[in-house]
Amino acid sequence: MAKFIDAVGKACPQPVIMAKRAYDEGNTELVLAVDNAAAVENLKRLGENLGAEVAVTQNGNIYQVRIDSTKEIMHTKDTDVVHPKEMATKMRSDDYAVFIGKDFVGDGDRNLGKKLMTMLIYSLANSDNMPAHILFMNGGVMIPTCDDAQLIENLEKLSRCGCEILVCGTCLDFYGLTDQLRIGRISNMYEILSRMQESGKVITV
Repeated sequence: MAKFIDAVGKACPQPVIMAKRAYDEGNTELVLAVDNAAAVENLKRLGENLGAEVAVTQNGNIYQVRIDSTKEIMHTKDTDVVHPKEMATKMRSDDYAVFIGKDFVGDGDRNLGKKLMTMLIYSLANSDNMPAHILFMNGGVMIPTCDDAQLIENLEKLSRCGCEILVCGTCLDFYGLTDQLRIGRISNMYEILSRMQESGKVITV
């Protein structure tokens, strides 16, 4: 029987954390009730990462997200199962993440700091050792939503080369920038923290 989780009214990333905790406790089939589309998308990504089947139904303002990993588990041999800690160890090598929490570099002149940020993104895009992830949070979300064509072009280059660009959805909402996102994927605190934990090192700007 599926475990039901009432996450209505819960802010990001609580629904994802509640689902992951229930899954880790051995519940292979979950049904979560949420009341916003962002939570639905985050839960869908969680299900995909778990290799589970995901189905979404909507009744008025309430969504039900079913995450069913039983079929995946039934068809997987024990010898093929990779423990999450082993997976994390495999991901930690030379990979690194860049965490950007503001749209400028340093604590001096703000205009200079913004120019330095543009130079930083350019340097990353032309580096022989590109980051595996760039994580934008708080004021940093103003970068992937800006009108600076050169800056966006360099972020697009990073993305084409395999760099994952995650942008905090709560931060976009706070600044009213959700509809202006030009590059990257809307994410949540849980996923962004996971990327930092999985990386060999994290560079904070």
